[in-house]
Amino acid sequence: MRTASDGLPKAIMVAPPITEGGTKDAGRVYAATLTRPLVEHGYYVFPSSVVSPVLSKLKIDAETPGALARLEGVFGADAILITHVSATGDAIEVSAKLVEVKSGRVLWEGTGSARGVGPMQDLAELANAGAFKGLPRGAHHPSH
Repeated sequence: MRTASDGLPKAIMVAPPITEGGTKDAGRVYAATLTRPLVEHGYYVFPSSVVSPVLSKLKIDAETPGALARLEGVFGADAILITHVSATGDAIEVSAKLVEVKSGRVLWEGTGSARGVGPMQDLAELANAGAFKGLPRGAHHPSH
């Protein structure tokens, strides 16, 4: 695995969010908010808009046995971010886990939620603030 000296990945693939109920567009809206917190934490990111068509072409999803090895062959990333989202008109709950491609080992997990009036994207970004709060800084973070 091409990791930083602290064992964290350098490049992350973002799988399309798994929607677990709620509004029809929750997964699509949430997907649009995922790249930013990863980049701000110092990771090189392959966004879900890039990963999703490859998953479709290979006829797999991020949790299909053997999928991670196939995706590593395409992208050369060290890890994949797998997220779950549940949203209604005024609330969103998210969970995220960062999985090492080679071993399938979970490197980090986080959860977040937000409730309020406003666009779903705003609520998703607030939920991400909680979910990604404990994500370690990556190799490309300015503090390294």
